[in-house]
Amino acid sequence: MTDSSNKGLRFHRSSTQISRIPVPSPLEFYRDYVSRNKPVIIQGALENWSALSKWTDSQYLRDQLGDHSVTIDVTPDGYGDCVKLHKYFVTPVEERMPFNHFMNIIEGREKFDGIVYCQHQNSSFTTEFPQLNPDICELEWVREAFGRCPI
Repeated sequence: MTDSSNKGLRFHRSSTQISRIPVPSPLEFYRDYVSRNKPVIIQGALENWSALSKWTDSQYLRDQLGDHSVTIDVTPDGYGDCVKLHKYFVTPVEERMPFNHFMNIIEGREKFDGIVYCQHQNSSFTTEFPQLNPDICELEWVREAFGRCPI
């Protein structure tokens, strides 16, 4: 990180206290956090998700996704979607590869030129990882706050 990036991060950390709250009502969530663009940590919101235990096991992920093709972002330094040299906005290179190949890179079983991460924009979880959908469940209070299912 550049010195100016560190200054910005220190400012953010020192000027913003992020609240930790129990699961809020839909109204409270929207009124106090979403509409104010205010970050919040919601404790206990995901306690019914089996993903919390299952996804810590890389073999489970391999068994579920195997050679399913997923979008992988690649950067030379791990920073994507950021400003470089104070004037260029850079985005990662997107590649498709079998999930098992991605895991081999992450686990150090295969060499790869660049830093890879498995993510994709615009809430693509349901299309990128359909095999993992049963491990999560809808947060009804979020749907009610937004008036529709999050996409």
